[in-house]
Amino acid sequence: MLAYSGGLDTTVIIPWLKENGGFETIAVCVDVGQEADWEAITKRALNTGAAVPAEVPAQASQVF
Repeated sequence: MLAYSGGLDTTVIIPWLKENGGFETIAVCVDVGQEADWEAITKRALNTGAAVPAEVPAQASQVF
């Protein structure tokens, strides 16, 4: 499981983990209410080899 931001560093590590460790990666993004293009982030994770992209809603209205 990888805390995935969709940025360069976490995007590059997905294929590296697969190639060097044989790991399937679950790319987890936590939505705390920030503006983000979740569809683009999900596509990026899948295109770089993530087995499962997951968006976890964690806005205050859903947590409390």
